[in-house]
Amino acid sequence: MTDTQSTKTVTTPTGFSFPSIYNFPPFFTPQPTPSTWQSQVSMWQSLILAYYKHHKIYRLNVTEAITGQDSLLSPLFSNTAIKRRLDGDALSRILDEMVRQGNAEWDTTSSSASNLNRLATLPSAISKPSSPKTTALIYWRKPDEWATLISQWINDHGLNNAIMTTYELIHGDTTEDAEFHGLDMAILLKALDILSKRGVAQMFVGSQPENTGVKFFGVT
Repeated sequence: MTDTQSTKTVTTPTGFSFPSIYNFPPFFTPQPTPSTWQSQVSMWQSLILAYYKHHKIYRLNVTEAITGQDSLLSPLFSNTAIKRRLDGDALSRILDEMVRQGNAEWDTTSSSASNLNRLATLPSAISKPSSPKTTALIYWRKPDEWATLISQWINDHGLNNAIMTTYELIHGDTTEDAEFHGLDMAILLKALDILSKRGVAQMFVGSQPENTGVKFFGVT
């Protein structure tokens, strides 16, 4: 797909600059030729990952994104200047490809305390998605990359053998300088599960997900 129209850069109030392809109307409509569609999907994937990384966000609800219910996501999938909007079916197909490539994961759990608490007990609980596909976790960093960042930060700050809660890790004052500050709870739990399997962390499930304790030891 080639952008033959406007090359004017669109920048959001949050400082994100869209690529020129964003101003090309066919970009928002699935192209019938398989090779063109694959190129289109690749560009959408890159755009979604860049947008999510810029804004440090982690979840994409298809309905909220497409209907404009999520004001932060609305500009990503709707270019009002050219009156074009990506539809839900196209977005779901793009997300399916992102899942296939390991850059997203369909989340079939709700964000309720009970379900996240179950996730804290069984971090693999959302690794086997089933219909309906409504919300995806977006991996602009994959769980194993977050695991490495967390372990490095723990090591750099001399917190081996310390016990922290998951809430402290992503919302506490101590971690304000950390790249994982504000990380989605489900992604954090996946990263901690990876560290547990590496033998450098142990999780102690609390009454709520944010009360789950984590002890780090021998982080390298």
